[in-house]
Amino acid sequence: MDYHRFNIGRPLSGEMNAWWAENVERGVITTGFQGEPGDDGERHLKAPAKWDWVLAYVSGRGFVGAGRIRGVNTYHRHPAPPAGTLSDHQHERAVVWKYIIRDVNDAIRYDDADLPFPVGTRQRTTDRDAAKELVRRLRQKGESLRAGGPQYWWVPDAVRALGEPSTLKQIEAWLEDKYPKDDHSDLINQACILSVNDANRLHNDKARKDFLTNQGNPKDALFRDGRKTGVKYALYDREKHGIWNVVLNANGKPEAVQIEEGDAHKALHDARRQIASETPPPIESEHDARVWEMRAVAMREGQGPFRQGLLEAYDFKCAVTGCAVVEILEAAHIMPYRGGYTHRTDNGLLLRADIHTLFDKGMLWIDDGGFVQIDDRLSFSEDYMHLRGKKLSYPAEPTCHPKKEHLAHHRKSAAGQSS
Repeated sequence: MDYHRFNIGRPLSGEMNAWWAENVERGVITTGFQGEPGDDGERHLKAPAKWDWVLAYVSGRGFVGAGRIRGVNTYHRHPAPPAGTLSDHQHERAVVWKYIIRDVNDAIRYDDADLPFPVGTRQRTTDRDAAKELVRRLRQKGESLRAGGPQYWWVPDAVRALGEPSTLKQIEAWLEDKYPKDDHSDLINQACILSVNDANRLHNDKARKDFLTNQGNPKDALFRDGRKTGVKYALYDREKHGIWNVVLNANGKPEAVQIEEGDAHKALHDARRQIASETPPPIESEHDARVWEMRAVAMREGQGPFRQGLLEAYDFKCAVTGCAVVEILEAAHIMPYRGGYTHRTDNGLLLRADIHTLFDKGMLWIDDGGFVQIDDRLSFSEDYMHLRGKKLSYPAEPTCHPKKEHLAHHRKSAAGQSS
């Protein structure tokens, strides 16, 4: 990030304050020269990088404003001086003005600012400390525009609207389209503050004392995936991502640590460990064979059209818990798997991995009224006892509802229930 001193020029007629106010109101910095493509006016305006600082200078007066210059795509050359403007400048580029002094007679003189006036139209400032001090002086002496800046919740709003894990570039593009007049130069720090597994949030949000993510803090909004390149941000989901904290390690450096796995991932890991520990039962044990076979089928990645059909029918949510973490939702057969013909939506339930395990083992079933029932062995488990008596969620399409006779067969064969 650089600092550029710009001489804003003079109006063709009228007061200098009115010309400066026009720059502020329109959110631009302009240049003159020949008004032709590729001339010095275009060169000066295209030189700064996106979100560099621009320090506005009035000849004979001093510095009157500081702002962040927007992307080079906002550069525009008018074929002729714009109608109604006080200046004959034809080149312009968008700026988010941050701090301004409206009366040029109150400008901060260059000798008072410890920064020389720009020779010509634009000069990059090499004395960054003096430039930062000038920005501070303009903020102190002048007027702050959009003092609140972009709100931190705009970033999760962008991720939510984009509908998928998103890069900073994608997030910034959405924000610039939604809030074109606002400053998005601090996006990377905002994303850091909001990301539960970003260790640097400890330094970037010094006002916060506790970064444990089970406290309901609205700043625990994002989950960062990746490190240096290809980083994407998703909405933080405690069930999926678990509980995190940022602490100082033995070397005194901040470290993001996972305190507890997400419920959904724990359920999936438990289910996988259970399957890995089981061995195929003897073929003559039809019930045990069914349990092992069904779990083996369920653990296959994708489960093909059968799973996809259930995902769509149940709106991508577990029929028992409402869990929407697609990665650990499985297609459960109600009647035993006997080949492709049993892959029917009315012979399946979309279940979270651990619920699928309990269902196949007959420790959880659906009664004749469509309510969830659990084995007494689960009655003292806080993870499952609340499910007893819960109404099963049915698909919106009636033809996709699980057949009552299928559920009755499961109650009898798997759960040992007569009704």
